[in-house]
Amino acid sequence: MPSIPPIVNATLQAVVFSATSNIIAQALTAYQKDKPFALDTVALTQFVLFSILSTPPNFLWQEWLEDTFPGHTASAPSTKPKQEPKEMTRVFTTSSGEVIERKILSRPPSPSAAEEKKTLATVEARTNSPSSKLNIRNTAYKFLLDQTVGALLNTIGFIAGLGALQGKTGEQLSAAIKKESVPMIVAGYKLWPLVSIISFTLIPFQWRLAFGSLVGVGWGVFLSLAAGGH
Repeated sequence: MPSIPPIVNATLQAVVFSATSNIIAQALTAYQKDKPFALDTVALTQFVLFSILSTPPNFLWQEWLEDTFPGHTASAPSTKPKQEPKEMTRVFTTSSGEVIERKILSRPPSPSAAEEKKTLATVEARTNSPSSKLNIRNTAYKFLLDQTVGALLNTIGFIAGLGALQGKTGEQLSAAIKKESVPMIVAGYKLWPLVSIISFTLIPFQWRLAFGSLVGVGWGVFLSLAAGGH
């Protein structure tokens, strides 16, 4: 059975967390207003659709960051001595009964050194292998890019994407982006830099979006409770 591509798996995880976050937010809103809970399926569908559309670009962004600035570099190359060709003696018997000995060289397989090194580095970087070492400079580059360029693009994408799904006009979207982007980014800096550091240093690449989505559920619950004074 073919395995699910990582980008599809990440999208499915984000959909689950997004739906969970929206349902919890709706329940908290009903509780704060002292009203019976009634699931708003339209709002839920909008959040799920936004997750489906936004997760693949985020996955590719994280993949580019990891490939461009590997967070973990391979350990020192092995000191295992190079395997030299070995001389072997083969004995053949002809149809007339004559015994013939021939010496041949047995060569070990020799994969491309560059290809082998690249594969090892990619695997160790993306899985945070114990045999790899944290690259502090690359991690700092990723952190700065993710908290500046990434934060800006994600915030604008969230405001514009969700607004478009809600049927807002281009003028309304432009006004919302100008009004809400900076406050939303500043509010996010209370939590997301720490999440980013943990993600880049401790969480393997394939689980980073899921980790971020899980934290996002808790962050949404916290904001809802704080807004209601509970």
